[in-house]
Amino acid sequence: EAAADRVVAPEDPLASEPLKMVKPLDVLDFRRPGVQHGVYKNCRLGKYPIDARLDLHRMKVEQARRAVYQFVVDCVSNDVRFALITHGKGEGREQPAMLKSCIAHWLPQLEHVLAFHTAQKQHGSYGATYVLFKKSENKRIENRELNRKKSHS
Repeated sequence: EAAADRVVAPEDPLASEPLKMVKPLDVLDFRRPGVQHGVYKNCRLGKYPIDARLDLHRMKVEQARRAVYQFVVDCVSNDVRFALITHGKGEGREQPAMLKSCIAHWLPQLEHVLAFHTAQKQHGSYGATYVLFKKSENKRIENRELNRKKSHS
């Protein structure tokens, strides 16, 4: 891929510290206004194919922050719609659920994140989070073309 095609990330906007700590077994759930109920339900239930994964285990908060930001930028530039971030539950740690709290704090700050929810058991349960991204302009055009073809056939 040509250097010119790379999406240059503006300075990483994520604030470092989560201000509201969550517990290891808390469910993370977030959806922007306008996200359809059915779409959010499928996100919550992990019904979409997982197009990308990020594992934050053993990362320090600062490393994780950079990794999450870069991951979101990469997902958006590669038309990823649904991803899984594994952060662990952080049980028995001196600061329980630190990375999980960071995820809950950082993701809403990123405009391309439409929704997120704690993963189903088979995908890591309380130690992982599904992330639903906005459709890129390319995908929207593609869908319009597909739907137009369907309605004309």
